[in-house]
Amino acid sequence: MDPQSNSELTHEAIRDMAAEEALAILANYGEAFIGSLRAVHSPPVGQKSLRLYRLAETAALVGRSESWLRAQEADPQFPKLANRTASGRRMYALAEINAIRAYAGTQPKSPARGEPYILGMVNFKGGSSKTTVTYLASHFLATRGYRVLVVDLDPQGSLTSSFELFDQAGEPVRTLDWENTIGPVLAGEAKDAEPLILRTHWPTIDVIPASVDVYEADLIMAVETVRNGNQKAFPFWRRLGDTLRKINGYDFILLDSAPALNLAAVNAVAAADGLIIPVPPRNLDLEAAVKFATVVAGWTQQLPGFHLRRRWLRLLLTQLQRSSTSDQTHALLARRYFGALVLDAAFPMSEAVRRGSAGAPSCYEGSTTDRNQAEANRRVRESLDEVFAEILSIIFKHQEGKAND
Repeated sequence: MDPQSNSELTHEAIRDMAAEEALAILANYGEAFIGSLRAVHSPPVGQKSLRLYRLAETAALVGRSESWLRAQEADPQFPKLANRTASGRRMYALAEINAIRAYAGTQPKSPARGEPYILGMVNFKGGSSKTTVTYLASHFLATRGYRVLVVDLDPQGSLTSSFELFDQAGEPVRTLDWENTIGPVLAGEAKDAEPLILRTHWPTIDVIPASVDVYEADLIMAVETVRNGNQKAFPFWRRLGDTLRKINGYDFILLDSAPALNLAAVNAVAAADGLIIPVPPRNLDLEAAVKFATVVAGWTQQLPGFHLRRRWLRLLLTQLQRSSTSDQTHALLARRYFGALVLDAAFPMSEAVRRGSAGAPSCYEGSTTDRNQAEANRRVRESLDEVFAEILSIIFKHQEGKAND
């Protein structure tokens, strides 16, 4: 639809408009509006692709020296590389870097043996950067050589729409409905999640998507709980974890829950090996995080067998502005009360982060000829790397603790 055709929607024209009519207008023009909105942020070719890596970056990611990398290219067993150059210098794709890791024997160690490690991002307040944290965490882990499955539990589907999606045959996926989202798993209709997995434009990141239809799953679980109670409704709150742990081939599964304390979020908490509560250092956000923790703590006391799986939890300060006195004061106060439960590293407030969460290539994806933008991407990657490296460290220490139990 042509947005110019709505130029007659003046203040006078809509003064007495019924809500039903207004909703119909929003719905009818919605898809065209979303398409235009995404076009503003999309790459020039209209489809996301991954950046290329220079020799020094590639050597660092592989865990070998630049001279080693140059010397190995003469080995017939060395992975075949595309002839990509920039200013006469070879450039490497992530898939090639992963192949070189396999050749060098420097693939990263998987945190959990025999099953994926499940990390949940949870918070019932919107605007906490939960989806952005999940999205960029998947990018960080992929660049480090891990295979990642991202599970979108939010009916808004923001995380799903952040990726280019492809089916198993490599064909683009443009529409989603109940049958190919996480909904049937939550509702107990599907015991196998593998048919729901979609590929993305990242070679080692896959997605189980969400759409607005996933709201129905929460309604189904709510009715089930009201009818039977928590004890008899068991295992509704374990469906997600039990199903995901049957999936092979991934080092990590990242869960992005909805900004609500719904039964899908309870599933996420129950499924996770580790939980991150992203929270901006602002009064209302910090209060909401405490209330969220209080309610979840009450829920977990009612779930039989919940404590059989050892989990950890941390608060991650997001959208932190280093120049803001109030942000710094609130961060200091949070650390004074909760100590090491608050991660040392904080998620930065950055235009590069905003661009990535708005649909443009993220700082891990984007390759640009704009020197200032490239430098901004590099700086924010370094900040994000600190956050995710700290989380990785907690994960491996957690696994060591479990092994010693």
